[in-house]
Amino acid sequence: MTLACDQTLRNRYRVVSLLKQEGIKSIYRAWDTRLHVHIALKEMIPQPGLDQQTLTQLRHQFQLQAMVLARLSHPHIVRATDFFEEGGNVYIAMDFVEGESLAERIEQQGTLPVEEVLVWADQLLDALAYCHSQGVIHLDIEPQSIMIQSNGQAVLVGFGLVKVWDPNTPHPKVPMWERGAPEYVPPEQHMGYVDPRSDIYSLGATIYHTLTGQAPPTATMRIASPGIFQPLRALNPHISSAIEMAVLRAMELSPEYRFHTAQEMAVTLRASLIITQGRVLVRAIEAIGTIEPNGWFKRKIARFRQAVYKRRLQALVVALPDWVTEEILSASQHIGEDGAVVWWSED
Repeated sequence: MTLACDQTLRNRYRVVSLLKQEGIKSIYRAWDTRLHVHIALKEMIPQPGLDQQTLTQLRHQFQLQAMVLARLSHPHIVRATDFFEEGGNVYIAMDFVEGESLAERIEQQGTLPVEEVLVWADQLLDALAYCHSQGVIHLDIEPQSIMIQSNGQAVLVGFGLVKVWDPNTPHPKVPMWERGAPEYVPPEQHMGYVDPRSDIYSLGATIYHTLTGQAPPTATMRIASPGIFQPLRALNPHISSAIEMAVLRAMELSPEYRFHTAQEMAVTLRASLIITQGRVLVRAIEAIGTIEPNGWFKRKIARFRQAVYKRRLQALVVALPDWVTEEILSASQHIGEDGAVVWWSED
């Protein structure tokens, strides 16, 4: 039964509005009358007809979610502050994250800007690296479980399927009823065995969606019909090949071919972005060089290109004269995401 507005639970949490309701859970915006802050209140509602064993498992998973979130502390992970039972239902009180879900952002804008997506990906990979170091696997990463705050920061939420991972027992079993959105679920999760690389697949699939505007086919569909899966550049040619390769590696069907850690994926994506940005700047300088062709430019261009391909962005600062810097900034505004010069004026 849906909680009513102004209803108070535990003599502390006053319901403000219903935010989301699906399956066995509802999420409300509520007011903490003790701390005078808004919170998110997550409710587990037992569905009629559930057998006692399944209900016990669901309650255990709900409590595990609260316990895990209470002990995690990271700027890009939502925090749980309370867990309680009232009226036959169980509840988790969490920090209220202002903003919109990544799913809402995709619905509004379709394909999202590469640099924006990679900034979020870097934040989320840092959060995942922290989770995995604490023995926690998320198992439900998708656009709906990522919030984008008004300040542009990404926050990982939706820990409903979370599992505690022990390296000595590297493949915790996942019950059949614990499955995320199929487009983002790796094949091993369907078989009931997971590890941190399962989260890497799910985040890779989420990045795929943000950069192409389309959710990827499910792992099951990819296995049954390999040709159904389209590389990112087939859907968005403005994505660099380096970024495409990184995302496709994260989405490998076999875990052994994926990135082994979130840190490894983060480093690769950062390098891919640097290479992409660097190539654009190289072309800008080359365009300027067509106006003032001389040996000085050739030497600078060679140094610039070498720095880009060595992934040493700091080496790109080469004490260029002010007029050249101004020309580069001007040129960069007219260079496509694929690095091609779109427009150039000799004025």
